[in-house]
Amino acid sequence: MNTKKYYCTLSVVCMLGVGCQNLPADESIAPESQAAALSAAPSETYAAVLSVQKRTSQEVASRARLIAGAMLQREVAAATFERQESPAGGDTRFAGDEAAGVQIIYEPGFDTLRVINARVSANYTDSTDIGEASARDAYRATAAALGSVGAIDLAGLAVENPRLQLQVQGEGPVGEPAKERVKEYVFFARREVGGASIRHEHHDAGLQISVHRNGAVASVRVSGPSVGSGGPTALTGALSEDAADELAQKEYVNHTVESQGLCYVLDDASNSFRLRWTYKVSAKTVIDGRTINGRAQFVSYAVDAPSNAVRWPTPEPDATGDPR
Repeated sequence: MNTKKYYCTLSVVCMLGVGCQNLPADESIAPESQAAALSAAPSETYAAVLSVQKRTSQEVASRARLIAGAMLQREVAAATFERQESPAGGDTRFAGDEAAGVQIIYEPGFDTLRVINARVSANYTDSTDIGEASARDAYRATAAALGSVGAIDLAGLAVENPRLQLQVQGEGPVGEPAKERVKEYVFFARREVGGASIRHEHHDAGLQISVHRNGAVASVRVSGPSVGSGGPTALTGALSEDAADELAQKEYVNHTVESQGLCYVLDDASNSFRLRWTYKVSAKTVIDGRTINGRAQFVSYAVDAPSNAVRWPTPEPDATGDPR
C-alpha cells in the first residue's frame, strides 16, 4: 500500500497537536503467563552473522563517493568528501561535492549513510511529473548502479518489491483548499535474512532511493549491518507467532497493536542482534466519538526468551505529554 507524506508550500502553516502520555506496558502480566505462551514454533529458523561496521571517515567518504556517482551518473572525486564537525545528535557530516550540491550524513549506530542531492531535494517548483512507473524505472536503475560499483550488497534486498511512500506537497493561495502534488517517489527495499527483517529502534535495514517528480534522484540512504553466512538452527522452546500475538495483546490492552513480523533487532548494549517478534503499539482513547492514537513505540519479544521484552523508546511512566 502506498502512503503519503506531506510537505507544505503555503504562505501560512497551522499545526494542531494532541498531547499524549507515553504509557508503559501492563506490568501485571506474570512471568508464568509469559512462560505459558511458549509453544511449538517451526523447528528451524535462520541464524545469521550480523555485524554493524565501524567505518572510518575515509571508508565513509569512499562509500559516499560511490553512491554519489551512481546518483549523478558520473564519477565523483574522493577528495570532494571531507569530514566536518558533528552537530548534536551523534551523526557525522561530510562536506560534499559543492558543484553538484551533494550532502552526506553518516549515523554510525546503524551504519546509516545518507547522500542527498540538495539542489534536487530543494526543488518544489518543477512542473514535470514523470509518474510512478518511470520513477520506479529510475529507482531500479539506481539500485543496479549502486550494486555494480560495490556501494551496497544487493543480496537479501527486496529490490523488486519495494515499499513506496509518496512525499506530497500542498500548494495554493491562503484561504483556499491546497492542491496536492507529488514531490518525491520514495522507494524502500528492506534487507531480510531468512524472511526476517533487520531493525534498530524504528528503522529497518535496507536501501531507500528517493526519485524527484522530475526524474532526478534526490537522495539515497543505505543502512544496516553486513550479513555473513548462516544457516538454519534449532531453537528450543521457541515462541510461536500466534503466542507472541497473544502476549502483545494481553500486555497492551487499550492499545493499537500492529505486528511487524519476525525481525533481527539490534541490542545497543551488546551490539548484537537477536531474533524477535516485533510490534508497533500506541495507546488509544476515544474523544467525541473519534479514536485518538498516542505516540507509537516498538516492543519485541525474543523468540527464545519471551520474558526479555525490549521497548523503544523506553517507557517513561511519569511523562505528562508534550509540554507545548
